[in-house]
Amino acid sequence: MSAIPYNSIPLVKGLPLVGNLPKFLRDPLANAQSLEVHGNVVRSRTFFETLTLLGPEANQFVLHDREGNFSSRGGWYYWIDAVFPGAIMAMDDPAHKHHRRIMQGAFKRSAMERYVADMGPVIERVVAGWPSGGMKVFPQIKALTLNIAARVFMGMALGREADRMNQAFIDTVEASLALIRKPVPPFGMWRGVRARHFLAALMRSKLAEKRATEGPDLFSQLCHARGEDGERFSDDEVVNHMIFLMMAAHDTI
Repeated sequence: MSAIPYNSIPLVKGLPLVGNLPKFLRDPLANAQSLEVHGNVVRSRTFFETLTLLGPEANQFVLHDREGNFSSRGGWYYWIDAVFPGAIMAMDDPAHKHHRRIMQGAFKRSAMERYVADMGPVIERVVAGWPSGGMKVFPQIKALTLNIAARVFMGMALGREADRMNQAFIDTVEASLALIRKPVPPFGMWRGVRARHFLAALMRSKLAEKRATEGPDLFSQLCHARGEDGERFSDDEVVNHMIFLMMAAHDTI
């Protein structure tokens, strides 16, 4: 992909002040498709200016990043640091490589097989409780995936604690996209930061137990994971990775 001067890249201004933000919030895919008519590299404005790369060549250029042109940290910290500090998605090398090598121990084939085996009973129990008539599918699927994560990742039984944890994850995800970036009551970032404190306290309350005995759940596996040279995660790192992985377990679905 050849270099081009930044100011020569097409700029889609959108509405005064808010730019293309309403269109992005209403339908992100349609917004991206509307930018594509201006080319594969397009500038656009929300409250600030963003650069969007579109198409397979652009995606390969960014995601492979063989030359190290891009920073995951630089792209994500503004959005997620308040509620997902220490997330592996927001790390650059060498920190990313270091954490990934330790984390791989929790995703060995034997561990993955146990995770899959533990999913079945959770799915069966939750689906059996769905109403026989009509229902809103999205919140039910979101609750199901978080309940699976509670059992498989945390080793928790379904119940009130898992339900409260599920709501906390919903609040943290919503906070990452909040327009008001300060934790001001009663807005989304305030709810997300409060939920983050609850999740961190919940994880810490179970750390000693998970460190003491290696169990089949992901939490325990992260506590006992070792890198090639025997390095392990600190308590803070285990908590940060667990909260982010739990979020990713449901939000990507």
